Amino acid sequence: MGLYEVIDGLAPGKCVEYHSIDGLIVVYEPYFHIVGRLDVAVRRRGIDSAGDVIDRDHGYLGVDRTWCENQEEELRGLGIRPDAYTIA
Repeated sequence: MGLYEVIDGLAPGKCVEYHSIDGLIVVYEPYFHIVGRLDVAVRRRGIDSAGDVIDRDHGYLGVDRTWCENQEEELRGLGIRPDAYTIA
């Protein structure tokens, strides 16, 4: 199951969490559903390789499968397996 299906299938109030080996946490949470549209908040917390604190929140309206596939590639680039998530 891809990221799109996981996010779209979440129960209200739930989110998808990913954890990297070096402590980065990436969270995907749907925050508003309109029939046929998936809106997602993405939060990143941790410390990067230079020792700088990462604390970013972004909202994305109308995400689609392509956006989710790009997010999966970004997770892989961070050393995170897209299929290794927890529901919180």
